[in-house]
This record gives sequence, structure tokens and C-alpha cells, in this order.
Amino acid sequence: MKTKLTLVTAPAGYGKTTALSEWAKQCGAAIAWVSLDVHDNSLVRFWSYVLAAIQRAAPSFGNVAPPAMENVQPEPFLTLLLTELNKLPDELSIVLDDFHLVEQPYINNSTAYFLEFLPPHIHLLVASRSKLSIPLSRLKARGHLQQITSLDLRFHLDEGIPFFRDCMDLPLSEEEVQRLVDSSEGWVSGLQLAALSLRQTDNHKKFIREFGGSHRDIAGYLFEELLQHQPHDVQIFLLETSVLTRMNSSLCEAVTGQSGCQIRLELLDQMNLFIIPLDERKDWYRYHHLFSEFLQQYFLQKYPQRREETLAKAAEWAEVNGLEEEAIDYYIAGNHFSDVIRLIEKHLLSLVKLKSSRLYRWLQDVPERFMADKPLLTIFYIAVLIAVGELAMADSRLRTAREKLTDPDWEPFAGTIYMFCANMAYIRKDIEQANVYYEQFEKRLSEGQMLQMIGGNSSYTVDASDYDNILGFVNDLHVVLPIRLCVDGSKYGRTGKASLISGIYWFPIAS
Repeated sequence: MKTKLTLVTAPAGYGKTTALSEWAKQCGAAIAWVSLDVHDNSLVRFWSYVLAAIQRAAPSFGNVAPPAMENVQPEPFLTLLLTELNKLPDELSIVLDDFHLVEQPYINNSTAYFLEFLPPHIHLLVASRSKLSIPLSRLKARGHLQQITSLDLRFHLDEGIPFFRDCMDLPLSEEEVQRLVDSSEGWVSGLQLAALSLRQTDNHKKFIREFGGSHRDIAGYLFEELLQHQPHDVQIFLLETSVLTRMNSSLCEAVTGQSGCQIRLELLDQMNLFIIPLDERKDWYRYHHLFSEFLQQYFLQKYPQRREETLAKAAEWAEVNGLEEEAIDYYIAGNHFSDVIRLIEKHLLSLVKLKSSRLYRWLQDVPERFMADKPLLTIFYIAVLIAVGELAMADSRLRTAREKLTDPDWEPFAGTIYMFCANMAYIRKDIEQANVYYEQFEKRLSEGQMLQMIGGNSSYTVDASDYDNILGFVNDLHVVLPIRLCVDGSKYGRTGKASLISGIYWFPIAS
């Protein structure tokens, strides 16, 4: 070991103590181990324990009296301690485990002083859930700091396989292990809790498929180890921001009504409270997936109405800031379906051009009654349902659409609706009925009407790029039916019937 300080910081359950213990068994040098607890927030007690651990590990260590009183400056004691450490002939490593339980500033200050003058053959190793509140820049600049974080401690597939198969005696497939590792983001305690639960169930596949932050063992651990120890205002902040897929200070202020959220986010990061920075500047963050799932479930149970209101605030902020897809996700999660339809209608063309597979999922999530008076959106959804092979649902929506053709708002779409009916009849191999619908299609497609793709309030004629957009969109949804485009001037003649029935999709809007 060549550094003055080795800092192991990670949230609860990442195996910090285990990692240091295994290292201590193999390092071959003397180890002075101090396990701290909440009662050690005393300058006298803290340094007395450190001194006692050193004396046990190094019998040749000289006689140093611990500090006698809290209000005495620690420098004279530390100077004497460092002098005696410098006299030791061999290397010594001092381990301070659970350092996050020490919160008093004067202990942190004395530790910083101790590190500044630590002899080169004495090493300090600190395990903490939170980041240290002592200056580290100088140590880092001089190459005296080694940092180990959750990214270093998290399990990957090559570690997960022997863990489940050898340590836990669970013969899981590589795919099953990968799913658990991904779900837990390599969180060691999460994997261990999953393994213990797997031993008690016969249906491994179902358990692995449903494993998440709401699992009773995971939720119990996170509540007991983390949430219940936080002040009430921190708990509320965690719950309200748990609905966010990612967050910055402005978004947090919008959903919580609190000011100074950047400081709050940085404090949570300092505490290593299962929060992950998403950029170098630490403007955006997210929670660990299991922690987020646990918080959301707890929020739903304790404050169901408040959760919906929070999601609405998040959606409104995202919409104002031009993040329409995130806004729609928040509106759906909060059951604000009218706003979902409003945003999809407003941005339908751009969503199709982006080939967003989320669009299909959104439309699936919206109850049918919210699209009842939205012909353009209904027609588009029917097109996608046919394309992905959801024929029963497409047929049901088509029947409902045909019943509304007396409505002036739906009449411009009559030709397209009958074309889809012909398409469905063709799929059922009912050629006679397909021709009947095709006749209706030609009758309801009035002269002078433009055949256009999805346009909303903008108009543009059908061309190859439009076709590519819709084709690319449905291809992204794993299309099982072919789509072909067959354009014959401004009107589709009978010679195009077979091609039309095999799947051309357009949307007529009166010119």
C-alpha cells in the first residue's frame, strides 16, 4: 500500500466491511481495526479507541496518553501520537469502519490534521456510507488518496454466477443471473436477499421476473437501514422526488415546493444515499433503481393523493422545458390521461419522425374512452395495432370508429376507416367482404381530397420520406405484417386494390 488514505465509500449493503476484512487477511501487515458506532461522537472516545487499537496491533508502540477533555485542543495529543507512529519499524494500517456514524466536525478536523502529517509507512483506511467531510484535494493531488466506490464494489455477471451457484447453491442460468445483476445494479446485499428468497420458492422464473424494490426483503432492508434514520424533511424529499426518472434542482423545486434543492441533492450525494450523478457537473441525478422502486411504493402506500399531485407537477415542468416524452411518462404514471392525449396529438408528427417506440406503449396505457373523440389518434393507433399483429384489438377499435362516421369530425376519415376494414377482411381471407369495404373506401374518398400522412395542423403530401417514417416506426415495434406503398397519382384506382389491402396506411385530411 502506497497511499496515506484509502477511502471506501458506498451506500449500505455494498460489502465495504467485507472487502476491507478480506484485504486485511491477505495484506501481511499489522492492522489496527476500529469499528465505530453512534456513541463514538466524542473526541476523547474516538481517539482513545484509535490509540487502543494501535497498541494492540503494534506492541512496540510507545506510551501515549489519550486526550483528557473534550474542550482541549487535540493537536498536542496528535503530535505525540504521530511522533510515536513514526518510530514504528514496520508498516501499520489503521482501519476506521463505519466512519459515517461520526458526525462531529471536531473529529473530522482532527482526522484531517492526523492525515496531513501521517508518516509514510502508516496508512489509514476508512469505510463510510457517506463521503468524508474533510479536505481531500491536497491528498489527491499528491497521489496520497485511493478511492473505492460502489462502482468498484458492485457485482458483475462474472462475479454473480459463482455467487449464486457456489456460495448460495442456486443453479441459475446465466440469463437469470444477468437479470438479477441488472435489476439490483450489482448491489451486493440486494443479490444476497434475492438469493435467500430464491431458496424459499419453487418458482425461480416468476421470482426473478418480479424482483424489484417492492419485494418485502428489499423494502424492509432499505426502510430499516436507510429511510427510517433520515430526518422527516429528508424522508419527504426522497419520497416526492422518487417519482422522477432523473432530476435536477429546478425539477426538484417544482415537485417539492422547496428552495435550495441543489444543496439538498449535493448533500444526498455526500451521504451516498443511493443517488447517482448523471453528468460531470452533477446537475442531473437519479436514484438507484431498487431504492427508487422502494420509495415509490412507500409513497403510494402512505400518500397516494400526494403522489398523483407530484407526478402532475413533474409533467408540467417537463412540458414547459421542452421534454415532451418525459412529460407524457409522468402524466401516464399519475393517471392524467387527458393531458397524455393532448400532448400526443400536439407532437404526433415529431414522435413518428423520431420513430419513438414509446408512442405505442403510451397509446396502450391510455384507456379507450380518452380517445373516443380523437379520430386522428384513433386511426393512427389502429394502423399500428394492425402492423404489430394486435388484430382483435384493431378490429374492436374499427367497429367503434365505423359507428361514429355520422359525426362531422369523423367523416373526413371515412375512406381510411373503410380501407382498414378491407385490410382486416383480407387478413381473414374474406375477399368478398374486403371488396365491399373497398367500394366504400372509394365512395367516401371524395374528389379533390389530398391523401396525406399524419400531419396534425400541418399539411404535406405523401412522399418516400413520409413512408420511411411510418415504416421505420412500426419496424421498431417488430412489425409482423408487411407494409407497401403504391401511389397512382392523386387517386388510387382499382388496379391498386391488392396493394392497398396488403397494408398501405394513410390519413385523409380535407384540403
